[in-house]
Amino acid sequence: MQALTPSRRPPPQVPSLIGTMLTLRHLLLYSNQLVDLPTSLCLITGLEVLDVHKNMITVLPLDMGKLTALKKLDISENKIIELPISFCELSDEITLSCGRNPLEKPGIEQARQLEDVDCH
Repeated sequence: MQALTPSRRPPPQVPSLIGTMLTLRHLLLYSNQLVDLPTSLCLITGLEVLDVHKNMITVLPLDMGKLTALKKLDISENKIIELPISFCELSDEITLSCGRNPLEKPGIEQARQLEDVDCH
């Protein structure tokens, strides 16, 4: 399986077994009322697209930087206050959308220093 898009019915949470789907390339979990993401998600090092916009996520896994193949990450319209320090390990080629979050750390100005960041 290379892409996963669940139905519109909100799952209570993303199962930690998601980390065993090592061939997954696109994970589209937007608009599902998710409040968190399992740490095991960071084991899918070949993941290229992660779209979790329009959820209720407050904290991202600390090991997000291990997702070095990510080309597009959309975490906009959540309740994220802080980006993990491991974000520094993400590819320079990533397109990051993080707008409409109450980001405090790193600040919006620091996040904008990443290439192709949309934090409006």
